[in-house]
Amino acid sequence: MEAGTRSQNTATVESPRSAPPAAMLRRKGKAVRLVEFPDAFHAFYGFPELPDAGRVVEEIKAFIESNSSIHCDPAA
Repeated sequence: MEAGTRSQNTATVESPRSAPPAAMLRRKGKAVRLVEFPDAFHAFYGFPELPDAGRVVEEIKAFIESNSSIHCDPAA
């Protein structure tokens, strides 16, 4: 689970095993997006040669950006 922004009220969940924590966060009014990678192993995003590694990083980035009140300009 990756923590998001906006007063620490957001999270991106990466594993089907995280469904119970995701449900708990939703009950507490937190923004949650459950993204499943069924063939992944722990910390798979640290292996850029894996096809889903880049995808999970982009998913996390998009979630944080969509739930953040502060947007950074990457060109700046």
